Order: sequence, then structure tokens, then C-alpha cells
Amino acid sequence: MPDMDVSATVATKPNTTKHLPSQAKEGGEMTDMEEGVVLNRDWCEEAGSDPAITDQSAVDWDSTSNSSDVLHEGNRIPCRSYNHDGWPNKRACRCLHAPDGKSIRDKLGRNVCVQHMMVKCQLSAEKCPYSHKLHLLPDKWSAIREDPCQLAKFRFLYRLGVLKQGALDPHLVETKLNRLLSGWFRASMSRLLEGDADEDAQNDAFDILSNALRSMS
Repeated sequence: MPDMDVSATVATKPNTTKHLPSQAKEGGEMTDMEEGVVLNRDWCEEAGSDPAITDQSAVDWDSTSNSSDVLHEGNRIPCRSYNHDGWPNKRACRCLHAPDGKSIRDKLGRNVCVQHMMVKCQLSAEKCPYSHKLHLLPDKWSAIREDPCQLAKFRFLYRLGVLKQGALDPHLVETKLNRLLSGWFRASMSRLLEGDADEDAQNDAFDILSNALRSMS
């Protein structure tokens, strides 16, 4: 198996953008379960800090869509309005419309919660910034979801990616899956989706997992 790129992206605090009171819908609500997400339907407001975006952030690893939304990074906070209802004034939106390490882009270009696809999201469909609608997943993702072996392999690699990212940055913990995952994990997922996973990949992954756990201890 090729050497994995274990280079870390150093977490940095982006510029904080405040919205004018007139831009926020009355009754907007913040949930402490999902850091940085405002649950109003008009604007998403940044709260707290996020790590710097990686070179891989704009890669749509589950769709060949060439929509401009694939590159719409905004303030890197996932846009709930876009993922749930679509956002009519997309260019003016300050939030993230591009796919990230916690979402899968569906056939309409909306980002589906990867946790919900794997098992069940800890957030309700209303509170999660990502879509919970699974019927429009790309065909290859629907096939993985319906194949217990492939789904188990995906869940293993995904959790491994989160653990590795946590090892690279001790400030990140496994429950904060909205953090972008490292480049080697995206490469591993690409091989899995293309059916080219190395037969020895699981043994290599267990070695990496052990190293990650030691680094975190």
C-alpha cells in the first residue's frame, strides 16, 4: 500500500464575520451540539473557530458535479439552509456550500450527513446542518450503504480518519466530525469507491490506528 500522507493542517482561527442584526431572522437559535451552526433559515453565523481549509477541501469525492457550489467555501461553516432547502442567493451566502469531510454530495448538489448514512446522526434532521435525505445519494454511495461489508469497511476507514486527524491535532476530538479530514483519508476513500483497495490495506490501517492511539495517549 502506498505511503499515506500524514501531513497535518494546523488549526487556525479564521477571520470572524459578524452579521448585521437586520440579516438574522428573529428567533435564530444556536445549538451547543454542533459548534458554529446557527439554526435559523436565512443566515448561518460563524461562532468559535475552525481549522484552516486544506487543498483537498474543494474536491468533490462523491460526485462529478461541476456546480460552482462545489467551490463555495464561504466562512467554512456548513450552511443548513443550503443543505435543507436550497439557497436562492447562493453567491451572497457566507457559509460553506462545498462538500467537506462530514458530508456526501447528493444528486441535487446538497450535502448529506455522512453519520446519518453510516448509522444514525446524533442530531435530529432539523438540527443537523446537513441533509438527512438518503434517497438522492449517488448510485455508488447507495450501493455501499446497501452492502454490509462495504459499509463496515467505510465506517472503519472513516473512524480511522477521524482518529488520525485527532492524533495530528490534539485539540480535535472524535465527536467533532465537521473538521476536514486529512488528504490520505480522502485518497483511501477514492480507492474504496473505485474498487481498487489494496488487499493488505486493513492490516496497514490497523498499524496506523495503533500509532494514532499511541499519539493520542
